[in-house]
Amino acid sequence: AAEHLGIGDGDEVWLESPVGKIKVMARLNPGAMPHVVNIPANLGHTAYGRWAKDIGVNPMRIAADEYDRLAGFSAPGATRVRVSKA
Repeated sequence: AAEHLGIGDGDEVWLESPVGKIKVMARLNPGAMPHVVNIPANLGHTAYGRWAKDIGVNPMRIAADEYDRLAGFSAPGATRVRVSKA
């Protein structure tokens, strides 16, 4: 999917959901499921001193308020995103 979009390892990309948009660096992994974006949650800080402030971006900013009725809890991992080269 990344190749089809012209995205290579290390390229900056936009991830856009119905909630918002963030810019991140693409890291391609041949072991990842096709057509799935994997990104660690709760990274990126806007505070915490000079060593952490404004480092990274928190993907939870664009996570939709999805709910898994069967399991009975929030399901932010079900958020669909549009990926485009920055």
